[in-house]
Amino acid sequence: MKTTLYIIATLFLFSSCTEKIDFEVDSEQTRLVVEGQITTLKMKHLVKVTQSTSYFYEQAAPVVTGAAVSITDGSSTWVLTEEKPGFYYTSETAFPADKSYTLNIEADGQKYEATDFLNAPITADSVAVVSNEEWDFENNTKKDFYSIHFFVQEPAGLGDNYLWKYWLKRPDSAWKDMTPEYSEWVFATDEYVDGNSPEKGWEMFSYIPKEEMPNGTKVRVEMYKITTLYYKFLYSVGEQTQRTGFFDGPPANITTNLSNRALGFFFAAGADTISTVVQE
Repeated sequence: MKTTLYIIATLFLFSSCTEKIDFEVDSEQTRLVVEGQITTLKMKHLVKVTQSTSYFYEQAAPVVTGAAVSITDGSSTWVLTEEKPGFYYTSETAFPADKSYTLNIEADGQKYEATDFLNAPITADSVAVVSNEEWDFENNTKKDFYSIHFFVQEPAGLGDNYLWKYWLKRPDSAWKDMTPEYSEWVFATDEYVDGNSPEKGWEMFSYIPKEEMPNGTKVRVEMYKITTLYYKFLYSVGEQTQRTGFFDGPPANITTNLSNRALGFFFAAGADTISTVVQE
């Protein structure tokens, strides 16, 4: 009887201690956010300028229009054109390697700048699409997938950092960026692979459903040689956004090369592309 009374009393205590508490979350003053890159590839390079928002903001970040945006290497200057709100482009340009480049932005009466070094690219040997039987966790069975193997000689000497992305052009379709989001990029240092060149290549992308790459699909892989500072930025983004448990470290500010408390990163990279065609 006593045990029954204790259980009833405990249940009563737990049920009566529930209270809804609303916390007021202060909104920090907005800050400039920059996503910009230049490479050794001849193309129109983009610098996207937006504003930061609160945690609970559910729309696209507000763009910054009418800014003055330019890039300089100390002797030459490239002035960017705003082709649509918040999107600033260079003309078709291949930026020379082995130089430091500084991004300058003037917006709403404030000045911002960022500097990064453009490394010379590494030339890839080839790329191959390989068929593998892997476990399909979604359907709990084995299934054939594609993986993309990249063949390149990693230079001897520690301190190199890389970023990879890939595009597909299926028969009768246009090129499509298959890695538009940060979560789909592959990036690494040469800490454990210095000077290596595996016989079977570097497996860069895997578990690609075969229906995504029908016979005749063109595959293009892009390899960027990035600076250590940009690698640390990418790594920090992962640490802060892919938090999964109690043992994660405390939240911290992400490294940036932008001045005046702006967020994001402006990076320069030597880039090389190489293509192949799916044939079975």
